[in-house]
Amino acid sequence: MKKDFTDTELACDVAINEGAKQIVLLGATGRRMDHTLGVIYLLEHLENKGVTAYIVDQNNVIRCLKPGRYDLHEFEYGKYLSFIPLSDSAECITIKGVAYEVENARFLRTTTLGISNEITNDKAF
Repeated sequence: MKKDFTDTELACDVAINEGAKQIVLLGATGRRMDHTLGVIYLLEHLENKGVTAYIVDQNNVIRCLKPGRYDLHEFEYGKYLSFIPLSDSAECITIKGVAYEVENARFLRTTTLGISNEITNDKAF
């Protein structure tokens, strides 16, 4: 059968049509980088539809964040966090409660500035 979308996207569409407001994707990362990248970008699509979506595997919790303020708790996300823009850049990023605090920073998709910061307080924000 030929189709234009991955099984993951089709399953998410079914969940949304059934009223899902939150989706957790398990088994979405693996050996195929094209599928892994595709499902990461799918998170943005889901957020744009008003659905909070996560990819969870044994080492990661991945979420697409829209502009806003977020409290990030270590017990929910692990000891480290990374911010990687999906667009060319992310502007006015402030992160507190981490080893490398930033205020009004600009993260570029083409650099590694936002990779692997360590949560040092009960929560980062």
